[in-house]
Amino acid sequence: MKVVTFLLALLLLFTAACSRKPAEGGSSSPSAGELTQTVDAAAEMLQELAKQPSHAIPDTILNRTRCVAIVPSSSSRQTGLATCRVTHDKWTEPEVVTFKPAGRELDADLLVLVLTRGGALSLKGGELKLGGPPSSTPGITLRQTTVVTDAELTQDALVYARDGQSFQGVQANGTLRTRKIWPRDPANRKQNASSLVNAGVSEDREKRFTEGVTSYFNSIIPTGIMIHHSGVIPAREKVPGNVDEVDEFHSERGFDISCFGRHYNVAYHYLILPNGAVQAGRPERCAGAHARGYNSYIGISVVGDFSSDDNPAGAKGPKEPTPQQMRAMADVTRRLMSHYNIPLQRVMRHSDVSSTSCPGDNFPFNELLAELR
Repeated sequence: MKVVTFLLALLLLFTAACSRKPAEGGSSSPSAGELTQTVDAAAEMLQELAKQPSHAIPDTILNRTRCVAIVPSSSSRQTGLATCRVTHDKWTEPEVVTFKPAGRELDADLLVLVLTRGGALSLKGGELKLGGPPSSTPGITLRQTTVVTDAELTQDALVYARDGQSFQGVQANGTLRTRKIWPRDPANRKQNASSLVNAGVSEDREKRFTEGVTSYFNSIIPTGIMIHHSGVIPAREKVPGNVDEVDEFHSERGFDISCFGRHYNVAYHYLILPNGAVQAGRPERCAGAHARGYNSYIGISVVGDFSSDDNPAGAKGPKEPTPQQMRAMADVTRRLMSHYNIPLQRVMRHSDVSSTSCPGDNFPFNELLAELR
């Protein structure tokens, strides 16, 4: 009888153990409180990094990033979050990750930027190994260089660490694992077992983190100035009268961006009207949408169509910049060059980097450079 009772007890224990869904690695899942702490810490980390110009990463790297993982040092069990890019302004629902170091633990916040398709597939598949080329190398910051070579973009991942006010690339050896977080109430479970909301994190907190990721990757430290003319709004056969008209036109063309908690449509940072008035578009620290590959440059658009080739007959608006516009252009450009330490050779026309006539042959670019020089 004792033997039968003992066997029944073992069977009950085994059944109970099997009925619980373990997290990867065999350890118990983090509690809702622990996950909430991790989400808050990761969102705060992204906000602080975006605010600090000294912590900036070259725009080329941010544009190439397919997935990002953040492991705050304040989180328990080396737990963090990962998300992957869907479009320039949309990221996947965040998943929980853990970082298991191969050696001494890093007592710092960890930021991992996954650049390659192979690296992204490994992370999505459940395990991304970090530890020297070609899997990962220390990340590059804007303090080190503004020019990133293709060779530096072939790594699966670039790794950064934030320790207090210090932010730099580090060599982090170890494994980044995605883990399943099973909901506290299986009856309310969605299909995605990794859902943070299912696990007890509020939707507002998850949204704050997702918006933090979007804003971080859409923020820049300006590295140059790109000059445009506004051209003619086709439907109206006239140049825009103000930044609101440009905003409306650009909203139809998909130039929108989310940055620092707000949404912007206008692709330029500044618009200069014929009377010399300067109107702000999107903020200087938000990436532009005015020149492919050069959207870390501040875009300044001078109202008018200054190209003798494409200025439609009968179109209303300046055919060449007014003296007031050129004075305002010089003043704005000079201030930006001083504030962001932009050299004269990085004051460029749109036509210098793309197959376009913008800002047109009637724009006195050489005279502007001579005045700035």
